[in-house]
Amino acid sequence: MLHNKDPKLALHEICQIGNNIDEVRGSAWLKIKSPNKSGQFPANIFVKSPNQLQLEVTNLLGGREAFIEYEKDKVKIERPNQETTQEKLDQSQLWNGLPLQWAMTLFLGRFPCPSEKEEKLIIEITDKDELKVQQQNTHETETFLYQLRQWQDKPWVKTLIWEKKNSTKNENAQHVSFSFDRPEDQQEETTLSPKKWETVSSHGEIKFRWKDRQITFKP
Repeated sequence: MLHNKDPKLALHEICQIGNNIDEVRGSAWLKIKSPNKSGQFPANIFVKSPNQLQLEVTNLLGGREAFIEYEKDKVKIERPNQETTQEKLDQSQLWNGLPLQWAMTLFLGRFPCPSEKEEKLIIEITDKDELKVQQQNTHETETFLYQLRQWQDKPWVKTLIWEKKNSTKNENAQHVSFSFDRPEDQQEETTLSPKKWETVSSHGEIKFRWKDRQITFKP
């Protein structure tokens, strides 16, 4: 897939997917597995770039089980016959092992990508034909290991292993494995955004599949 391809160009192309999306709304199936809670349920979702999310969890009859609203760094959770809770969250906090920053990215139809500009990244193609990207600051190292496939003559992410290490903290690195499927190519403006994704970490698993979605593009 990456034979004779410029790795910087490959990274640029996969990180452009979904970048023109401003908001998404629709219905989906969500399956969660963790030591504390597991289950499969339908959900209605509205997400707007860069950091606004509304997620309504329903039962099979369509009744509301929970309503979760996340905006900037605050989350509000409403449940029938229970007191509404609000709390302040950091983007690095986890949802079933998935950092919130990546949850927003995935719901918007994008792939997790480095935040630094390309000139500050270490980008290479491994001997297993994977795209490996590292970004470093004073104390942290983030690694993105992409396995790509071709879709409509462009690179598309099949799997991703993301890892974040902090040299100042005596704790295990954050580690999440992603897999993606079903590129969106039925829109009037093709997005190639994944309609199905899964995440696995030591904290739990998430499986997500859009049943239907409406996409609004940036002006």
